[in-house]
Amino acid sequence: MSLLPRIAINGARALKINPSISCIRLCSGVASKVPQFEALSNKPLPVDMKPAKEFLIEKYLTVAFMPFIPAAYFIHGPAMDMALAIGCSIHVYLGWHMVTTDYARPFLYGNTLAKIGRASAIVFAITCLAGLLHFNYNDVGLTKAFEMVFAL
Repeated sequence: MSLLPRIAINGARALKINPSISCIRLCSGVASKVPQFEALSNKPLPVDMKPAKEFLIEKYLTVAFMPFIPAAYFIHGPAMDMALAIGCSIHVYLGWHMVTTDYARPFLYGNTLAKIGRASAIVFAITCLAGLLHFNYNDVGLTKAFEMVFAL
């Protein structure tokens, strides 16, 4: 006999109540028959290393990107502008994707909204890349913009 029914029976005896009509005793068998969500069940969750790999890639990208920001102040040109635009877009995608994967789960919001959340990461990153490329080709470019901001 598990601990909860034992406590219920002993508590019912202490209160001089018939243990067979104790609410906890009656409800203890019902709780195991209620269907549970996959995330709340007692089954072990499958081990998926994809989020861990994405997190490592994002952190490596962040560390590799650290020298680019100071270098952008001194090195001007389309290659540096393109590297900054692509790197920022990948960084935005990975960060947004991890947030939506962690917080927009299907059992909380349903499959449709979870898929929309994950797709929004792609749309947001493509929009970011398009805006940065437009700025690079039709305006002064990212590196020149950094220099102009730091010259203020």
